[in-house]
Amino acid sequence: MLAMATHDHKRGPDVRARIAALSEMPTEWRRRVRRWATLNRFKRQEVDGQRVPGRNDEYLLYQTLVGAWPLEITTPEDPGFVQLAERIVGYMIKASREAKLRTSWTAPDADYEAGLERFVRRVLDPQDSRAFLSDLLPFQAEVALIGAVNGLAQVLLELTAPGVPDTYQGAELWDLSLVDPDNRRPVDYDLRARFLQQQAPVRSLLQNWPDGRIKQHVVAKTLALRRAEPELFASGTYA
Repeated sequence: MLAMATHDHKRGPDVRARIAALSEMPTEWRRRVRRWATLNRFKRQEVDGQRVPGRNDEYLLYQTLVGAWPLEITTPEDPGFVQLAERIVGYMIKASREAKLRTSWTAPDADYEAGLERFVRRVLDPQDSRAFLSDLLPFQAEVALIGAVNGLAQVLLELTAPGVPDTYQGAELWDLSLVDPDNRRPVDYDLRARFLQQQAPVRSLLQNWPDGRIKQHVVAKTLALRRAEPELFASGTYA
């Protein structure tokens, strides 16, 4: 089974495609992370002589924000910040527990987790973090475009490489979900059906790539090819 996402994934396929794009700009990424750590230094706390959050968790937060940032949030004034903060807090608590460095599922550190949550919420507070968000948003938009290209490439590979492709619920459009329950949110199948029926020109799909129709177009066309050429995909050679 060729699956890019499942009910238990930690990062959706298009989150991973964006994070992979960071390897194409290591110098700029390093510069941004250092700048963000400086801008947010007064939001950290100290618990029992140790910084909260730890360096690893703070780095993971910046990586996650770039990878999972919703395409519809483009300004610090967007009301979507409230829901985004809830999603990221949930993700960071789970990730820090599974890292088992400062907290864990079997021995949760309430003080560390509370400090981590406060940090995330302050970082995503448009009033408290205007300088950080003003620097993050344009950089994230650049990464999102590269990630979209990566995402189209990986979905084509998923649907053509040897094996049985499996498209997780709702992943026909951009999948920027994280851990459960984030990756199990209700899917708008009516929207996807409408997009398929529109059959818009490819040029239009590319120009409007943030709505995800270009990804659905690649999925639909490639599955149609598999249906038209079953022998090729069942017993063809792979070079």
